Amino acid sequence: MDTRLNILVVDDDIMMAKTLHDILKLKGYNVEVAHSGVEALKKVAETSFDCVLSDIKMPEIDGIGLFRAIKVRQPK
Repeated sequence: MDTRLNILVVDDDIMMAKTLHDILKLKGYNVEVAHSGVEALKKVAETSFDCVLSDIKMPEIDGIGLFRAIKVRQPK
């Protein structure tokens, strides 16, 4: 059983998302990346994440809207 935390990094800045992904992977976490709030919601529907690191200013769904949508889907 894999006991590493699952982390979702959400950022429309591709280089920032890659940097965070690489750092977290080196620290031993399972990491997935989404480049928009819409993409993040699709990933959240498929996988349960222990932590979501999100940019605040993004097109379509900003970080606050994303947080609220995730909270409805996964209250805990």
